[in-house]
Amino acid sequence: MNLKKFFREYFLVTLKRPEPVKVHFKLKDMLFYVRFVKPFWKPALAGFLLMLVSAGISSISPLGGKVLIDNVLQKKDAADILSILSSLGLQGLSPFVEKILGSLNLVVIAGLVIGLLMGILSILQSVVNFHFNTGVTFKVQTELFDRILRYPLSIFKEKQTGYLMSRLTGDVSAVQSFFSQYLFQFARTLLTPIFSFFILFHLNRRMTFLVLAIVPVNVLINYLVMVRTRSLSYRQMEKNADISGDIQQALAGIEVVKSYGAEDREKTKVSGKMREVIELQLQGLLLSSFAGYVLQALNLGSRLLITWLCGREVLRGAMSIGDLTSFTLYSLQLTGQLGGIFNQVLSLQYLFLSMGRLHEMFSIAPEISERGQSAGLLSPPGIHGRLQFRNVGFAYPNGPPVLKNVSLDIRPGEKIAVMGASGIGKTTLISLVLKFYRPQRGKIVLDGRDLERLDTEWLRSRTAIVSQETFLFNDTLENNIKYGRPDAGFAEVEDAARKAQIHEDILRMERGYHTPVGERGARLSIGQKQRISLARAFLKNPAILILDEPTSALDRRTEKSLGEALRLITRGRTTILITHRLPLLDIADRVFEFKAKGLTEVKKTTKRRAIPARRKRESRA
Repeated sequence: MNLKKFFREYFLVTLKRPEPVKVHFKLKDMLFYVRFVKPFWKPALAGFLLMLVSAGISSISPLGGKVLIDNVLQKKDAADILSILSSLGLQGLSPFVEKILGSLNLVVIAGLVIGLLMGILSILQSVVNFHFNTGVTFKVQTELFDRILRYPLSIFKEKQTGYLMSRLTGDVSAVQSFFSQYLFQFARTLLTPIFSFFILFHLNRRMTFLVLAIVPVNVLINYLVMVRTRSLSYRQMEKNADISGDIQQALAGIEVVKSYGAEDREKTKVSGKMREVIELQLQGLLLSSFAGYVLQALNLGSRLLITWLCGREVLRGAMSIGDLTSFTLYSLQLTGQLGGIFNQVLSLQYLFLSMGRLHEMFSIAPEISERGQSAGLLSPPGIHGRLQFRNVGFAYPNGPPVLKNVSLDIRPGEKIAVMGASGIGKTTLISLVLKFYRPQRGKIVLDGRDLERLDTEWLRSRTAIVSQETFLFNDTLENNIKYGRPDAGFAEVEDAARKAQIHEDILRMERGYHTPVGERGARLSIGQKQRISLARAFLKNPAILILDEPTSALDRRTEKSLGEALRLITRGRTTILITHRLPLLDIADRVFEFKAKGLTEVKKTTKRRAIPARRKRESRA
């Protein structure tokens, strides 16, 4: 190893001015997490009180040396101990304490009782803290998952699925660590020195001020290390999220990876980022090790100085041997506690970054508000299905206009087909109908009401889409069919499958409707997946149906067999059909084509009239 290069590239880099962190988490932002802690305030309070008692008891442990030497062995009075009790308002215990301090046997028994009590308190605190931190973590993770599901579609287009999963699991795990390990532990680490300083102050004020003098130096070193650790931690977290995204993408596209022999290329891409993470971890290790060395040297020097000064006081007769023992133990304890605070501050930088990133994710405005928060949006009792585009214009961020002044009037129960070259705006048109995006100009009207005024969840519950890329969940065939209507009975599922001409195929499978379909429907053919998607739409019984290239991946024979199913499912529904396949145009009442000048009607069906819409469909709860 080239030590000069190692020193320059890893050690000196950590001492430079840190890179700015995009996530800004301040202590006041902790108030955001009160909403998750509030339902569990009782176990939180119980845990805090148990921690307070435990910290108070552990802080008196170093007094054992003074008690044993001065009060038990040398039979000196217990004025110092009684003074401490009086300061705490516990002077009523003085006769009892004096009796114990006068007997070696009672002191040993008291030590045993205190030890057993500490063990019981530790068990109770572990149980209470478990209930508290698991409750808070569960609430954070479930609410965050619900929030992510309600993000606008544009967020999922910008971020890889693996990246979002890393944020959902990794950052929440860090929050769990904060509530399960660091919250009460850090509070105890701060409280114990306070108790110790209180006792030291009663033993020897001058020496106590000397011990206090090293605190500002500790704080300064901690601060210099903290800002650099924060920057390194943020870069590590972002790199790890990128790695998760790359791994998820490679696994999702494993067929493409294998068909192009790109295994080595994907491995190299991921391993390169992993190596960058390792380098950041090494920089963090060197930084914390160097700072720990400086603090250790500082604490060692302060302990030796205190021991020397206390020893001189004993030689002069100004301090007892018991005081020397207790003061030395307290000095060792305090320097250890200050070092513990330093280590926890470093650990909390990573946790605070995770909490800041979670706060950032919660602050993204949801596409669909939580139930009970969509005040002002309309949820009409029924729907006719008249859909109108009025001079609609739309462009994706930093892109050219995709739709320009599109005007279209679709009558209730009418079926229209839209054709056009790839990338010209056909899929964007239906994305606007589903409110995945908002028109930047003009408006879309459903039954005379602006789509912007309609509740998004209500709208989508009355709309179904059958797309060219059918997505099936890794579940049974039955559950995939009734995904749009989870409350549907088996008879309804079977009827929908018959209409979609997939019932016979299902019966030939080993477990019938209870057959798992595999990841993304891997155990089914393309045609079978397409018919499952149709069955799902049949079962949902929507007022508005969108068919986005439903047969583009099928052969002519399979497409022909689906033709009757498509006619059946579109009957009486307002239907938008996106297609390049001419045979499908026969089911449309009107055909439109996207051209450079806009949307133009190219065919009007005269042999069949638009089937009038059914009566208003009553909305489902």
